[in-house]
Amino acid sequence: MKKILFIITLMPCIAMGQITDKLFVEFNMIFVDDLEYTDKDVNLFSPDMSSGHNSKSEIKNGVSASLGYNFSNKLSFGVSYIESNISASNDIEYFEGSFTDKSIFVNYDLYNIQKIVCFAQASMGEVEYNASRFLVYDDSEIPINSPNGKANKKALGLGLQMNIHNHTAIVAKYIINEIADDGFDGWDYGSGVDRFATFSIGLNFKL
Repeated sequence: MKKILFIITLMPCIAMGQITDKLFVEFNMIFVDDLEYTDKDVNLFSPDMSSGHNSKSEIKNGVSASLGYNFSNKLSFGVSYIESNISASNDIEYFEGSFTDKSIFVNYDLYNIQKIVCFAQASMGEVEYNASRFLVYDDSEIPINSPNGKANKKALGLGLQMNIHNHTAIVAKYIINEIADDGFDGWDYGSGVDRFATFSIGLNFKL
């Protein structure tokens, strides 16, 4: 959160300069959906968890901030930072967690219809997480072997951007993230991978 506040603090100083359409900042509200990934299951009695599986695993939300550069009319790249909570469950247990995501990204515009642009986004970075697990039956906390950690991440998704002013746009994105750590949900069975999706909506400002 401190990094996001730092970027916001810098905005008035940056805005005093000339708008070039090259640099941009983006602020988003994100919703996190832990995806079911049962083809990597090791323990059949406790399959991979997913958000929305039952009342113990609501889709959580967080915030993100990005700083980018428009390299051309179709290509842009930059850095992003996310802070969010996450929750998922199966029939036996559920987990509650939080994470930060520091990534570099590339956007490529696929097509443009009037004021709306459809684009693809690819990114890679590092996720740092904390997690706790509980029994669905009585909410009692259970021992875990991966309460926290860091892992590499890669992601791919699609987005829509609609201009609402000369230098301001509304942006919505759906991104699927793959983490190189099965312990992201609190227990590492050794599969080496976990997945979650983010849906985000926010504002993009050209600087």
